[in-house]
Amino acid sequence: FLTPKTDLAVRGDGTGVTWLLSHELFHLWNGHRYRLAEPEPLGYWFSEGFTNFYARRLLFRAGLVDGRAFVANLNDEVARYALSPVKDEPAARVAKDFWKNRDVEKLPYLRGDVVALLVDAEIRAVSNGNKGLDDLMKELLAPRRVPPPNVTPDTFLARIASYTSDAFAERIRKVVVDGAPVTLDPKLLEPCLHGHTEPIGPYELGFDEPSARKSHLAAGVAPGSSAYRAGLRNGQRMVSWSVHRNDFRTPAQVVIEEGGVNRTLSYLPQGKVVPVVQFTADATLPASCGKVL
Repeated sequence: FLTPKTDLAVRGDGTGVTWLLSHELFHLWNGHRYRLAEPEPLGYWFSEGFTNFYARRLLFRAGLVDGRAFVANLNDEVARYALSPVKDEPAARVAKDFWKNRDVEKLPYLRGDVVALLVDAEIRAVSNGNKGLDDLMKELLAPRRVPPPNVTPDTFLARIASYTSDAFAERIRKVVVDGAPVTLDPKLLEPCLHGHTEPIGPYELGFDEPSARKSHLAAGVAPGSSAYRAGLRNGQRMVSWSVHRNDFRTPAQVVIEEGGVNRTLSYLPQGKVVPVVQFTADATLPASCGKVL
């Protein structure tokens, strides 16, 4: 599958081959050694979301990605969760529509990654920094002569409770089972990473791209959209356009022709913005952050 021209560069959005390999290799433990009970989709928040969390963590600790890529991936996961149109859906919806709806398919990956952040931070707080999510995972995944029983949401939540409290585990249950939304505290990862809120909107191109591809005329331009505010109007001749699909951070570039003159419109392809917690790091991370990130 990896051709001679495969791009092996490490990217911060979780789409590069390096990120893919880290995620899939961690499944040797989380998914292979420690298996989900049926129906599997009810536990994808753990098997997929926690694996996303560890794909990022282990690449950073191994020195295979730098702090910039680590924070970029973290921020991308947090933002995509916050902007997900289905983030309030319960686990039953995931089990029903995982293979039918793209947004539902992505939800347990994003939800579980955010939950892993919360669980890790809570264990560290309860233990005064002496333990973290690593300790819980190692206890679960340590080699044994007898393989552990298949995990269910209830059995894993019980394990979380044993490291934190029944009240905290119940809070997590409401998220992963009932679909209660997560609101991250900007101070969650202090002093390693500093949180703040940014206005970010979900990916929205702002015009009908299939129609434009056929006619090279702008169509379906949404009034009030970023594309509209940038100057795009229905009926304009579109010479070319460059977009990064599903990427709400990279500007879209649209070249239109007006009176025989080309003009470039540039805009962020985002819909209605909401405040989203994002993180930054100091130039020099504290030594203690090696056990936190």
